[in-house]
Amino acid sequence: MNINKDSDLIADINNKTKKGFKWILIINIIAAPVQFLISLMLGRISPELLGKYGFLEILLNLVITVGMFGGPNLMIRYIPSISQDKIALFISKYIKYSFLLLIGIFLFFILLSQFSIFDLEFLLGKSTPPLYFIKWIILWSVLYLLYYILNSSQSALLRLKDFAIASKMYFFILFIMLVIFYFFGVRSWELIFFSSIVAIIFSITFILKKNSKDFIVFNTKGYNFPKGFWRYSFLMYISTFLTFLYEKLDQIIILFVYDLKYLGIYFGIMKIAFVSKMIPQIINRGLISSLSSLIHINAVDQIKVYYRKIINANYLICALISIVIILFSDLILNLFGSTFSEYRFLLLLFIITAFIDFYDTLNVNILIVKGEDKKVLTNTILKNITFLISAFLLLPLYDLEGLVIARIISLVFGVIYTKYALNTVKYHFVLPIKTIIIIALIILVYYAGTINFVVEGLTGIIAITTILVFNKVELLNILKKFKIWK
Repeated sequence: MNINKDSDLIADINNKTKKGFKWILIINIIAAPVQFLISLMLGRISPELLGKYGFLEILLNLVITVGMFGGPNLMIRYIPSISQDKIALFISKYIKYSFLLLIGIFLFFILLSQFSIFDLEFLLGKSTPPLYFIKWIILWSVLYLLYYILNSSQSALLRLKDFAIASKMYFFILFIMLVIFYFFGVRSWELIFFSSIVAIIFSITFILKKNSKDFIVFNTKGYNFPKGFWRYSFLMYISTFLTFLYEKLDQIIILFVYDLKYLGIYFGIMKIAFVSKMIPQIINRGLISSLSSLIHINAVDQIKVYYRKIINANYLICALISIVIILFSDLILNLFGSTFSEYRFLLLLFIITAFIDFYDTLNVNILIVKGEDKKVLTNTILKNITFLISAFLLLPLYDLEGLVIARIISLVFGVIYTKYALNTVKYHFVLPIKTIIIIALIILVYYAGTINFVVEGLTGIIAITTILVFNKVELLNILKKFKIWK
């Protein structure tokens, strides 16, 4: 009886994932140019304005880190195991506690500022938003936290179509509002934050229209979180904060050492490179919910199948886009402005980072869902230490490029450790050797571009052909109506 029940659950998860995967892929292909256009438009106006948009992203991640105790993966872990009638209670209570936590942190720092104990403006100088702007930042933070929790809930419930739409609706509305506000003369911090606030309100409205009855319950007094929730959430809170530091430490260092102009250059080139992993990133965020459901019923064989096929599908997409970016790198960088065209090597380093980062992120997500919080925390501490040491040594020698090389070094340590950690819980995943071959091909295309455009073009064609041959099965599956899971 249990075997039949598990088989039905696996079939249901596979069915929802197939349908969701199609929508995630389609929506992200449509949205990718818009996200690129946002960075391009702001970069064309000035590197400083793009730096302010980069500051917004740092704050965005900080709000999620300090406001969501345990982060979105905590919800992805618990929601699949909660009975249907308790899900709305869980989400609503989670929102209430998150709001209290976020507002409490704001009040704490405002109090420190009043007594001159803490002065962010002194630390960051001109990179800091003006003090009168704090009320807009608080409003933006509360709205974004609500949006992110609601959308993470959609992902946890495998409502992947609505999750994908809400994720990318934000960027569509943001782009439209940036154009409108700029046309009417809104500039500087107001342009960035006002546009984002409107985009968040539209996205929240969409999610609530689809899920208000399932997500929102006002009376949650009689509901208690699942057993072990607070212990696990506390450990995940620390781990999430360290992860935030790791992911944004390079940009925070730029704010301390340089200014918004250099943050804009660094952020803009990072965004160009990460176009290659934009589609894989959102696919992974949606599919980790499916893995969570499979881990919950301990379907080990299906988990291995998902792992292998997620990696293969992601690397096919990521590799092809990366080579195209390298081939047209001079043109793309000049679109942003002459200042950006000097940083072609930085672009290559970011692309290499994207490939290594994918393994580490996927492995960490599986460890989180598996409940291996101590291993996740160890991995985060290890990466932070190796990054800080590497950055300290390389930044004076290689400037901005040194920060990215430091990130690559720390990610290699992360992949090695998470592979070991997964082995200890009997998840023996194989890391394909073709990853190294793909990275080597991308480097080859980059250096061919230093000779002349003919050699670069021929090398690019050879590289793309080689990658397609390596991934012919995945390519055929995608062409056959995206039937990646049989």
